[in-house]
Amino acid sequence: ALGGVAGSAIGGGRGQILASIGGALLGGLAGNAVENQVGKTRGLEITVRLDNGETRVIAQADDVALSSGQRVQVISGGGPTRVVPM
Repeated sequence: ALGGVAGSAIGGGRGQILASIGGALLGGLAGNAVENQVGKTRGLEITVRLDNGETRVIAQADDVALSSGQRVQVISGGGPTRVVPM
């Protein structure tokens, strides 16, 4: 919308209409690009073998330090399942 407003300030008549449409399109593309980058979070896909032998794969944000073979606690219920070090 802001791109359309900025474009409408350019020229007059048919040129002003084209500038408004072009500004709105460019503004929409720029806004979409920003939204896509803001919504991204680095993540992990963690494969866990439970004590009962069952295997689970859990995806979560890359906000914990884990190493292969490390014992972890799987927390679930009331939200997404999380893996945390013991």
